[in-house]
Amino acid sequence: MIQGPDRREYVILILTDISAQKRVEEQLRESNAHLEKRQNEMETELVLAARVQQSLAPRSLIWQDLVRFMFQRFAEVPSLSGLRGELHRRGWYTRSGKPWGKMALDHILRNPIYCGQIRFNEQRFKGEQEALIEEVLFTKVQSLRRDRSHGTTKLSRVFLLKGLIRCSECGAVPG
Repeated sequence: MIQGPDRREYVILILTDISAQKRVEEQLRESNAHLEKRQNEMETELVLAARVQQSLAPRSLIWQDLVRFMFQRFAEVPSLSGLRGELHRRGWYTRSGKPWGKMALDHILRNPIYCGQIRFNEQRFKGEQEALIEEVLFTKVQSLRRDRSHGTTKLSRVFLLKGLIRCSECGAVPG
């Protein structure tokens, strides 16, 4: 194996048999053709994902102000319930006139489209749409969401049979 100028490792085959050499060349051509086809498919999928995400992003000024407020408020007070209550106090409701749900707010706060990016195959890419918030604010909100998602349970009972019950076949403790 040798390392090329692009820091990739390459295997060098020395083939003396012409027919074996031709088979290897054909396999390499097929492999390269398959990789090029898959790369083109992924680029097409990425473009389509960008178009879909862009079409889903509402463009009204009221919506833009609302989204900015949601991110800024959550960055100040990282609570979905608190954000929901503040939106209700201000009289800001969903398009259907209902109060915001925590799941809907969480979905908005998780969506990278608002910082000018799109999500595709669990990766984020720069989108064609205008960013409504700065990436720094988006990253801060994601960090706060992650930190708060590992909360402790409110359940503090003592279970009398804990550790005493075991599986009769394997001896494992249920848990």
